Amino acid sequence: MSENISNRQLSDDPIDFNPAVSEKSSSKIPDGVYLMELGMGKYGISGFASQGKTYASVQVEGKIIAPGTRYDGWRANGFINNMPFKDSTDSPLLNLHSAAGSTATATTNRELGAITEQLLAGSPQVACKIRWETKRIKDAQGKYHQVKGMKNFPANSEGGYEPFVTLEVDGVLEELEAYPTIYGFTANRGAATS
Repeated sequence: MSENISNRQLSDDPIDFNPAVSEKSSSKIPDGVYLMELGMGKYGISGFASQGKTYASVQVEGKIIAPGTRYDGWRANGFINNMPFKDSTDSPLLNLHSAAGSTATATTNRELGAITEQLLAGSPQVACKIRWETKRIKDAQGKYHQVKGMKNFPANSEGGYEPFVTLEVDGVLEELEAYPTIYGFTANRGAATS
């Protein structure tokens, strides 16, 4: 033991320290809807092409607003874009603006980027959908594989879920970690449901 540490006076006050005992929930934010204060993520806004069209993509970062709860102040992020949902004109980015109460319009991706940047600069409070997601793994045929949703991860003996999963891609086992990811928004800007 270091001379400095052994000379320090430590109290005999009771503490709760036992690495063998884990809590029911993991150290990850569980899937659910949380009121969050949003801002621009470090990767900002960019464009991408898909199926012959171009779209805007933005990384949002959020901080949970839930005073007095375990997850108050915890952070999550996610990439959202304006690619419409199947058979719809709605998109995750449109839902963000709607949930934040924005009435700004855009006719180009550049304009959309500008109004999104302005929206996020104001740190809007929005009810965000969060779920566990792993990174994507590309197989030999170019298809991506990913695990989404906490309930698709291994259950543990305490009734929760383990934040690691093994995924087999092209005969290779990959150990992947879950990351709480913002993937959508709800019009309910009130209290979180989780």
